[in-house]
Amino acid sequence: MNKKGFTLIELLVVILIIGILLALVIPNFVLFAERARRVSVKNNMHVIQTSLERTRRPQRQLPGQRVGLDRPRGHLLRVLPGR
Repeated sequence: MNKKGFTLIELLVVILIIGILLALVIPNFVLFAERARRVSVKNNMHVIQTSLERTRRPQRQLPGQRVGLDRPRGHLLRVLPGR
């Protein structure tokens, strides 16, 4: 008697193992993606801050102050998640 293929139990065991592995991996992937997004936002904020500081030095004022775009202090920090 030659058996060709897999039994239903074997297929269910393989599907169960794959499901368990995915259940372990997906939450970690989501955490890493969120952490990478936060780091990216912080780096972008640092680039903006550095650019504003470099613009301010020779002209003694920020670009928004020249064209009337003043905002309350710390408005850039409000875009960071968790604040």
